Amino acid sequence: MPALLFRGLEWIFPPRCPVCGSVISQAEVFCRECEKKFPHRPRSFLLRGETAGLDAHCAVLFAYEGELRKAVLAFKFRGFRGASRGFGIRMAQAVQQRAGSDCVVTFVPMDRSRRLERGYNQAQLLAQEAARQLGCPCLPLLRKTRVTAQQHTLSRDKRRENARGAFAASEQAAGKNIVLCDDIVTTGETLRECVRVLRNAGAKSVICAAVALAGVEIGTEIDYNNKNT
Repeated sequence: MPALLFRGLEWIFPPRCPVCGSVISQAEVFCRECEKKFPHRPRSFLLRGETAGLDAHCAVLFAYEGELRKAVLAFKFRGFRGASRGFGIRMAQAVQQRAGSDCVVTFVPMDRSRRLERGYNQAQLLAQEAARQLGCPCLPLLRKTRVTAQQHTLSRDKRRENARGAFAASEQAAGKNIVLCDDIVTTGETLRECVRVLRNAGAKSVICAAVALAGVEIGTEIDYNNKNT
């Protein structure tokens, strides 16, 4: 992109803090006040699969509460797409040591009707930004196989039933180290099912990244920077 055009777009669509929406510079991820309130301290968990071979490491940036919850809801439902830049950069930073330089980034897909209604898939926006930060391609390696109820409306057992068999993985997943992006993790059933189908399609490894963790703890906290964990 020509430098003059880039500067023009930056003036028309300046980067904004993903939490409060304040205009920030290209060098910043959060505004100064939100940087103080929400420092970069990702929490990391082992997302247990049906078998040990389907376990996946998962990094989350924040607890789903307070101002952060409001920001994620605005990003998810009210068109605050600019939040994907700051959140996506932080997600990439949270997984970059484990992801390596040969990873590909993908995202949890949406039902076609829901995407048309909303106008975008927030997980895809996060994945695209994380991929730019990691210097890796972003590929649509998953698709929905049926319409599902929204997970946040269901109990834990119903979430498992709702997610089971709702996704299929592309043959392109075979042999790849994959970073799987989503916005919110509650019980982890959606990510767990996506990991399962990606690994069954031949993915070499899958690690997960999300903006926020809601509800109860879903796994054992780990040292995410330790590749032997």
